[in-house]
Amino acid sequence: MNLNELYTQIITENSRSKENRHPVEGATHSLEGVNPSCGDDITLQLRVKDGKIEDAGFIGSGCAISQASASLMIDLVKGRTVEDAHRLISLYFQMIKGKITPEELDDLEDVAALQGIAHVPARVKCAVLAWHTLEEALEMAEDVLAMMLQSMAEERKDIPEPSDIERVKRAVAAERAEGGLSMPAATVYQFVAAPSLDMVPVRVSVSFPKSVLALIDQKASVHGMTRSGFLARAAQAYGA
Repeated sequence: MNLNELYTQIITENSRSKENRHPVEGATHSLEGVNPSCGDDITLQLRVKDGKIEDAGFIGSGCAISQASASLMIDLVKGRTVEDAHRLISLYFQMIKGKITPEELDDLEDVAALQGIAHVPARVKCAVLAWHTLEEALEMAEDVLAMMLQSMAEERKDIPEPSDIERVKRAVAAERAEGGLSMPAATVYQFVAAPSLDMVPVRVSVSFPKSVLALIDQKASVHGMTRSGFLARAAQAYGA
């Protein structure tokens, strides 16, 4: 079997595999990714603890390339640190652009089977959907965490280590339950804990301190979004 045949086999097997196609119990990150041009629609879920991706899975439908890419990506990043996941995402995008070295390609393991997509522009969006969704979910979580920490600092509360996302959430929840957290930090918790976008009242963003609003606007600008759009998307990405 030559290399092209091997890569074709890997893509075919992963497009049909059910191993990574499941909701994640206790997910800390959940985000939908859509590629309208091909009808690909996936929801990626992660469980991140102490800076490590403990588990990951996806649900949804789409073409063989989008489904294989999502499955291969999960196999690659599961068990790795968030920092390493970011590095691998960057390597993957370099590969899709045809700008990766043989040494870097080795780091992508079986994901290298998708290298040929670089020569098929019509399928690039299918191949990168899961990876863009992963990148956005991780970045949104980091942005929401930054807002939580900033609001807690405004309230002069004890601030847990930024890497301990679950401890930050528990600290905010405890302060709120005891009535010791005023509206700004409680509002951050409300966005983080909202079970659905329908329950996120964007209008309460006016209760954030000016410093937090400035941070929100800065993050929204990076993502090319309005303040309300960023907050809604962040609530979907993290803490559902």
